[in-house]
Amino acid sequence: MIRSHFVENIRWRRWITRRAAAGLMVLAAAAAWLGVLFWQSRTELETRLLRAGMEYARQGQAKAAEREWLAVVQRNPNHRDAWELLGELYFSAQIWPNAAHAFQNLLRVAPQTPAAHARLAASLLCAGDERGAYEQAKRELERNPNDLSALAICVYVLSYMGDDKQLLEYLRRLERLQPDDLEFLTMLAEVLASKRRHEEARPILDHILQLDPENAQALAMRGFGWFDQNPDPKSFARAEADLTRALQINPLMPFARYGLGRLYQRAGRHERAVFQLEQAAKLVPDKSDVFFALASAYQAVGNEKKAEMARRRFQQLRSDAERESRLEKRCAADPSNFDLHLEMGELTLRRGDARKARYYLNRAAALKPDDPRPQKALEEFEKRFGALNAQRSVQSRVMQTAPRTPASAVQP
Repeated sequence: MIRSHFVENIRWRRWITRRAAAGLMVLAAAAAWLGVLFWQSRTELETRLLRAGMEYARQGQAKAAEREWLAVVQRNPNHRDAWELLGELYFSAQIWPNAAHAFQNLLRVAPQTPAAHARLAASLLCAGDERGAYEQAKRELERNPNDLSALAICVYVLSYMGDDKQLLEYLRRLERLQPDDLEFLTMLAEVLASKRRHEEARPILDHILQLDPENAQALAMRGFGWFDQNPDPKSFARAEADLTRALQINPLMPFARYGLGRLYQRAGRHERAVFQLEQAAKLVPDKSDVFFALASAYQAVGNEKKAEMARRRFQQLRSDAERESRLEKRCAADPSNFDLHLEMGELTLRRGDARKARYYLNRAAALKPDDPRPQKALEEFEKRFGALNAQRSVQSRVMQTAPRTPASAVQP
């Protein structure tokens, strides 16, 4: 069965943008910092510099606050509080590389600082280092298995790295922590449905529809599940009702079109199957499963010419998918190989997989900054998918979930 667009791109963006604020302003963050630092032994001058920076931050003067705190770490490179303040400042200002540098130093001088790995992971992710972000998020989960930000980062990265077993573990954890979060629930249901574990997915989909009765995505997944493993008249009726309702809500949903096409094929209603599968193929021309089903439907109605065209398209897409799978494994085994990452990025860009294309092209660009080919491909990416909207959405989600300086610390 084909996965709907969440795992590949669209549903993740909805999950992020629904929960995201426009961004944390420095002034708002500064107010949270006031009175929440753990003031350890320091010189009188360092104390004055820290407090001056706090006052500047309270007034919204980020540059002046940065100057004071940088003066502290220049005097004392092991000053825990100054590095933490700088990290928070850069994170709120969305200066991701500087935030990562500050949190790396915080971990160097105070490795037990609460949520330090999660904050570093968030900074790295927003800076484009998804592999580094994933490693730091996993380290945070070793200390705090229920850290929401670290779980969100792991889920984001694993959704295209192919490790569905680990992805399911993290999603189950998120389900327990956020039992009414529609986006977490939808992603969990989708991964289960893609593995044809429909009995496990159904109660989750039922819960989603209790929370949001007009959720076309959930209706389409539940409808597909009804007939995929239960080819009886009652299940077919339920499936048709759910899939038809999903298309009434969103007529441009390719997964619902594909589901109805498959349903009509099994019921022997081949003309109807052809129509639905043709519509699905127009909406998602890079899905091999759609063309496999369409070739069979054309064959059933006696249109051999179109059946052969659909078979050729299926074979080409399957060949590309096999090549992509091989490349993905080789990239994982050799993360510093520029040629492999560039080839993978260009292939996934042609296939329309925005998230994978961005990741592998950015990785290739980082491996060889002076090579024009990754930059040219990234320019094509922006023309097709917008100016990295998915990455900006990830930044918003991370900023919303990333832990801040603990509120239990002692006032100065």
